Amino acid sequence: MHVPMMVPGAVVLLLTSAQHSYAQAGQDPITPRPAHERLAVFEGSWQAAGSGGSTETCAWLEGGRRHMICQARRTSPTRAVEQRTIFSYRGRDSTYIATAFLATGQVWTYHGRPDGDKWVFDLQADRPNIPQRLRMVITVARDTIHFIEESSENGGPWSVTEDYRHVRMPARGRDD
Repeated sequence: MHVPMMVPGAVVLLLTSAQHSYAQAGQDPITPRPAHERLAVFEGSWQAAGSGGSTETCAWLEGGRRHMICQARRTSPTRAVEQRTIFSYRGRDSTYIATAFLATGQVWTYHGRPDGDKWVFDLQADRPNIPQRLRMVITVARDTIHFIEESSENGGPWSVTEDYRHVRMPARGRDD
């Protein structure tokens, strides 16, 4: 029995349509745009300060400079855990979005904006009336990214729940 291959054709049509709509709008995805270029501070390979057990590599999604894809890997003597985070920009309301895919199956979505040398992302609750709020405050210096996760209960003050730094790893040469 022959089953028609409609899915690949649909994917090609979708990709062609997306490229065509960008061309019509004059928004070539490869052409740098200031709002998207702010995400470039995350680009590169990073290692947890003081530890060789945690690394993260961030790069633009191939084919355009619109989404920064970060792959984190944390290792311990008993196991390794990976996580993916996608940083994007939504122009209609000037919001940056961080979507984290955890190895446990959870998907966390944060909305935020840069504020000077800091980025503040608030976790978007998937259920209403949750008394706990979480936010991620990221401070970027030339070769250091400082992550602070904060929690607030019932609208109370923010308290730090996680605090760690990543340092930029030296760029690998072509012969490595």
